[in-house]
Amino acid sequence: MTNKNDKTKFQLHAVFVQANTISGYRYLDLSGIVLNRIANLYSEFAIDPAGCVLRNPKNQKDPFSVRFSTDRIWLHYTSVDSLTYVVDTAPEWVEGISKDIEVARFSRLGLRSEFFSPCTDIVKATTELSRKVSGAIFQNMIGEFDDPADAAVEFVIRVPLKQFVANIRATIIKITRESKEPTDYKSDGILFDVDIYRRGKLAEGFSKAETKGFLKSATDHTYDVLERIGYSLLEV
Repeated sequence: MTNKNDKTKFQLHAVFVQANTISGYRYLDLSGIVLNRIANLYSEFAIDPAGCVLRNPKNQKDPFSVRFSTDRIWLHYTSVDSLTYVVDTAPEWVEGISKDIEVARFSRLGLRSEFFSPCTDIVKATTELSRKVSGAIFQNMIGEFDDPADAAVEFVIRVPLKQFVANIRATIIKITRESKEPTDYKSDGILFDVDIYRRGKLAEGFSKAETKGFLKSATDHTYDVLERIGYSLLEV
């Protein structure tokens, strides 16, 4: 697995792993088992109608946020240098929580990666990105914004990748307040977002043991999409 991100100026800003559960209602009885096991690893946790959420790990190598409920297990990583670390650690988290709430299979597995490229001229970045993602019919219409506050563009497309599906998005990030949280962006820039998922067939779904294999394949596809599409969009 080649980490193309190490060779570029683009930062891996955040990574999300999601496993949608099949027959996850034992969560209602057993969520306390999970919390007894991992709550001491986090500075904050809460229980609400959407599920249990833990934030701000005491060990910065752990996922920044963990959420689990009747229908999904969700991990949010920040401050990671490559997807390889996520592949190596996320399966243990997903499989551990699913074991505690007696979930055997998943209906959907997903890996979403956000790559960020800082820029100093948000107007120029917006104009050039708009020209790259627009069709020829719009090329002669695109000028430059007079006010940076108006500069905005977003590009979204869904494409099949063999047995996977990818939602690919590029958008302009504008900073409106001081960066305080690890999840905050440090400056204006362009975000390239690759969300790859796979759905299980009917009720059969995926076994817990398939989580790592999915993440490995999805990681390879993510870096391929970044190299073939992201570089040309972000280098503005």
